[in-house]
Amino acid sequence: GRVPVSAGASEITTRNAVEAARTAQEVGGVSVLSVLTPYFMAPTQSELVRHFTTIADSTELPIILYTNPARAHVELALESVAALSEIGNIIGLKDSAGDLAFTRRVIEETPEDFSVLIGRDNLILEAGAAGAIASTANIAPAISVGIYNAFVAGDPDGARRRQEELVPLRALLDKATFPVVLKEGLRMAGVEAGYCLQPAGELTEPYRTR
Repeated sequence: GRVPVSAGASEITTRNAVEAARTAQEVGGVSVLSVLTPYFMAPTQSELVRHFTTIADSTELPIILYTNPARAHVELALESVAALSEIGNIIGLKDSAGDLAFTRRVIEETPEDFSVLIGRDNLILEAGAAGAIASTANIAPAISVGIYNAFVAGDPDGARRRQEELVPLRALLDKATFPVVLKEGLRMAGVEAGYCLQPAGELTEPYRTR
């Protein structure tokens, strides 16, 4: 109960995603579900809307839609997000598409209480979103929090400096199989997070030094 806990309910089939959502609700202590678009298969937009709607209907937990086309190879269209934003317990979108024009249109075309959250850490300030779900915050939380604190304190220059500090770290995430860099960074920060399972390998030089 000290901090909000987000649980993943991302599966290829709607049936399995529903099962994961119900399990998270039954376990208790979960504040919100993160549901990625299905991966490997490429559903149509109408199938995606039905998929997320079915999951939302299966649980009382709030849901954050998650779009990451670079990794899932499935795009969630603006019209689909807008339609899903009308469902009561679908409360936001984690947007890892990296397309600022798309992000801004989602903000414009969804209800005011629908939270658009940036998933690309190098774009936290640019998008005008409500916040961010930043993977690099696992390694360097003070920088991500510093962006927020400077922004709300009316210090845009300070927020910009912290954003620029984050860019080299975010660039390193793509130098190895995700999430190898995050695991390595956590170990360097003194948090024993273990190692990724094969086929992912360990981080090699020169990236460990960077």
